[in-house]
Amino acid sequence: MIETMPVQGSSAERIAGFAAELTTEPLPAEVLATARLLLLDTVGCALAAVGESAYDGLRALAIEQGGAPQARVLGSDPMVPAPSAALANGSLAHALDFDDIHPASSAHTSAVVIPAALAAAQANDRSGEELLAAIVLGTEVVARIGSIVPAGLHERGFHVTSVAGVFGAAAAAAALAGADPATTVAALGIAGSLASGIFAYLEDATETKPLHAGWAAQAGVQAAAFAAVGIEGPASVIEGRYGILDTFLRGELPSADARRAAVAAAFEDLGSGWRTLEVTPKAYPCCAFMHPWLAAAERALGDESGRGAEVVGLRAAVPVEVAVRLVEPRQRTDSPSNGYDAKFSLPYSLAALVRRGRLDLAAFAPAAIADEETLALARRVEVSDFPQHDWSSAPRGAVELELDDGRLLRAELEGQPAALTALDGQVAVEAKYRANAEPTLGADRARALGEAIAGLGGEAPIDLLGELLGAAR
Repeated sequence: MIETMPVQGSSAERIAGFAAELTTEPLPAEVLATARLLLLDTVGCALAAVGESAYDGLRALAIEQGGAPQARVLGSDPMVPAPSAALANGSLAHALDFDDIHPASSAHTSAVVIPAALAAAQANDRSGEELLAAIVLGTEVVARIGSIVPAGLHERGFHVTSVAGVFGAAAAAAALAGADPATTVAALGIAGSLASGIFAYLEDATETKPLHAGWAAQAGVQAAAFAAVGIEGPASVIEGRYGILDTFLRGELPSADARRAAVAAAFEDLGSGWRTLEVTPKAYPCCAFMHPWLAAAERALGDESGRGAEVVGLRAAVPVEVAVRLVEPRQRTDSPSNGYDAKFSLPYSLAALVRRGRLDLAAFAPAAIADEETLALARRVEVSDFPQHDWSSAPRGAVELELDDGRLLRAELEGQPAALTALDGQVAVEAKYRANAEPTLGADRARALGEAIAGLGGEAPIDLLGELLGAAR
């Protein structure tokens, strides 16, 4: 257990106290091991997007704009300012929607925190041990803030990854810059004014969402830099009047007492309970809300998975709160306009999984989303409602597959399946990293980078890690 400073007032002050303790108290071994795996998975997801995503253009833009040589953009050798590296790497990490998620908050914690921490660690010549501690600090902050009102931000059209993520990025960057508690509080206070991210992209499948992670990572690094030169930020930024809970969730927690109580509960076990251990790497490169149905379909297929073309009909029980995002309108989800659109279509993703026997990055390539047999099967997906008042905190997926010989295969799955935690799924995480990183780096360099991440720790600077993150093959 890590003892945090006595709480005198705000949650920002408590976070700052926790950050100070992390510089002197060792983290539990399982937390450190998890941080390494989350770093490995996130770097792999970002490398997979190099050359394969619209956000690859941010690499060239960061280099073109130039500035102080502080940190690397993944897949590039030139050094750029730390905020620019955080922006490009965060956007790349989230570009393919393959990056991890903290289920209780629905926040993509690592796509924000890790790019910010990597950039700040390189800019400040920090050690592997300090980098891992900052990743844990940022993850704990994002997961706890995002979990204060489960699904509350999403229901109002805000992306919890960016709104909560900027605080984790700021905390991690401030720690790696050597900030004292007062400066960390200021960085968090500034971060609140930089919180942003809306779901407007769902209307027309524009790829704005990855920018949410990159922008939050950049904003967190900038917030820490602003605080370091003396700019102040409100300590009450989370639970106070006009803080993020009041501003983004107005009406959900209508009184100051309600906000303070909710935040106190979220941070009660800070330093003894570890939300970092709950973060789950994704098994499918698409919206995490769909994963219970995808995993249920895989379970239903069983040894039939090699003969997916025999599936002639699918039925899925989907609560209204999920269907409104991932099923409706059917004319769009039955025929996604591009690969990114397909990642938010439950009918298409189910059809692609049973037709292909798996759902990988190739399932969202242009040829795959144009496949007429897959689209025909997507149109035959029947969706019914199953009443559930709190699906966001208790996910559940139920499917029925109809085969051409008349058999019905059924499966129902409780909870978020797709994924085991990073430690439970270590073998899968390592295999996923290799599949994602090797096309960009080549097998030898990808292996060397993976070994460098696995060996992170101690007081040695992360120079080798920074070099290995460089030029793509």
